[in-house]
Amino acid sequence: MRLRDYRIVHLPLSLVLCANEILNMGLDTVEIVLWAEETFGVEMPDEEVGTIYTVGEFANYIANKVNSTKGFNITYQDVMPHLLDILESDFNVPRNKVTIESQLVKDLGFG
Repeated sequence: MRLRDYRIVHLPLSLVLCANEILNMGLDTVEIVLWAEETFGVEMPDEEVGTIYTVGEFANYIANKVNSTKGFNITYQDVMPHLLDILESDFNVPRNKVTIESQLVKDLGFG
């Protein structure tokens, strides 16, 4: 293929920003956020989840999001079994390696 055969494609800024967020967050992180959104029925904006570093923070964030949007009263302890299940089954992270202080990127290898 010659250089002149390529076309310049102009993408909407929102699509470019979304793609940039995915690249910065890493695919594993994006996948687990999508899992949480689907499992718990809540939306998790990138700018909010981008500040989460530990498993405990993520579980607490999910619980708070569910409580504020659905009127429930759950805690991070209610979320943790589901989170441990998905970490083990889909991301091959052994349960015994995960604590609430485990950092998603540094300790569990999410990128």
